Amino acid sequence: MKKKKKERKKTEDETKFINALKDCLNEYDSKSNQIRNLAFKEETDGDNMRFSAILDYGSFEQRIYYYPFMLLSENVIDVVFSFDKSEYIYSFYDIFNLFDIDDFNLYFYEDLLSADEVKSALNDILNATERYSYYLEKAQTDEYLPVLEKNYETDMENAYGGSEWKEDEDGHEICFFPINHIFYSAADAQITEKTLKKLRKKNAKGKLGLIYEKRLLNYLESGKTVTRKSLSDKSDFEKLYKSGKRKVYALIFVLSAALVFALSFGIHAVLFRGAALLSEQWDIFGVPIELPLSRIGLCLLTAFVLTTGIIFTFGNKIAARVVPDEYKNRASAKFKKDNSERSGKLGKLNKAFLGTATAVITIVLILFSLSDIGFYDDYVKLSGSNAIYLSNGLFYEVPYSDLQICRAQGYYNDENEFINYENAYILYYDGGCYEIGEIAPNSDAQKMLEEIAAKYNKEIIQVKSAEDIDEYFGN
Repeated sequence: MKKKKKERKKTEDETKFINALKDCLNEYDSKSNQIRNLAFKEETDGDNMRFSAILDYGSFEQRIYYYPFMLLSENVIDVVFSFDKSEYIYSFYDIFNLFDIDDFNLYFYEDLLSADEVKSALNDILNATERYSYYLEKAQTDEYLPVLEKNYETDMENAYGGSEWKEDEDGHEICFFPINHIFYSAADAQITEKTLKKLRKKNAKGKLGLIYEKRLLNYLESGKTVTRKSLSDKSDFEKLYKSGKRKVYALIFVLSAALVFALSFGIHAVLFRGAALLSEQWDIFGVPIELPLSRIGLCLLTAFVLTTGIIFTFGNKIAARVVPDEYKNRASAKFKKDNSERSGKLGKLNKAFLGTATAVITIVLILFSLSDIGFYDDYVKLSGSNAIYLSNGLFYEVPYSDLQICRAQGYYNDENEFINYENAYILYYDGGCYEIGEIAPNSDAQKMLEEIAAKYNKEIIQVKSAEDIDEYFGN
């Protein structure tokens, strides 16, 4: 039995674009008195698909194509025309060449992001069809049709490099533009000085193949300019999107940092109320400064995690608010696309999961930022990652009578090399170990440790490192 060919399934985005195309054309058809019939057709070839809208104007037929993928582009819309008396399929550009019409706008659209862009592209196409309907009807007359066909054949021969194109000519391949399409030419982008130089260079080498390219070069050489509406609109959107996104993301980070700092320093103040704290001393460009830099660093990291989580979870809604109203749907779609490309599988995770994971990680990092040591009248409170051997929770109180103050010679780096300290201290208690680290000689912190040792008749013990402290105490 012959194996049944697997049917290609449309993606959610493809269905969205096709429905937008149908809605727009059905609405136009209901209001227009020019269209005799409107039909839709879907063609597939393996993984390739082309959706066609066929508009019968009586004297000519217009086909508007939607391609989910076209070479390196996505969500592409193009338009062609056919006449009863001709076997070829023509574009707007063939009509412009025939009547020397100075319209150098692009009537194909690529990398569309939203249904709004689909409707905008269709409006451009339909308006141009109305504007040039006189020429479309005139092109198929006995006076002009032979010239139109000759121009078409010339373009095809120049683009193909010979007459063999006729052997491969079978209409319109569903996954490619025809070889004479300006998509493949030097005239398919925004017109800049670089474009003009490229056209001149090709012309000097005799490689300016399409009639459209030659006409465009002559038009530009006459001192005139060309601004392509669809590309200008895309460029304006990109600038607004990038600028707005940077501002909003920066604001989210600032607000996240304010929240995290308030929580971390507020909770720390409550936890260590009334305690004498050992200030962290840092040597910055030779200047000793007392700042809780480790806590500040963790707070900034937490703010970054929180900002990232908010963007991943609510990014679509945020992106829609950084641009003017007419770009909102496009901005939301672009964020979704960028996010998917950037994060791969992560971008497909459930938003609820991402939100929960962000909250959990934020809470854990805030708890770690509370790492500190507070000295009270008869006990010390320890917390955080420096309490590397404590197993009784993040916060632990140790009476001074059960505390052993140690002075460490150094520590082992990642290469297991021993690095000497100048004046570092460790607190040890019943298998628990808290690394105070370096403190300034003869500082208030050192004097406080010496006073505690003297008051409880304890010797400050010299140990090699925190890693060896268990062995020193026989554990």
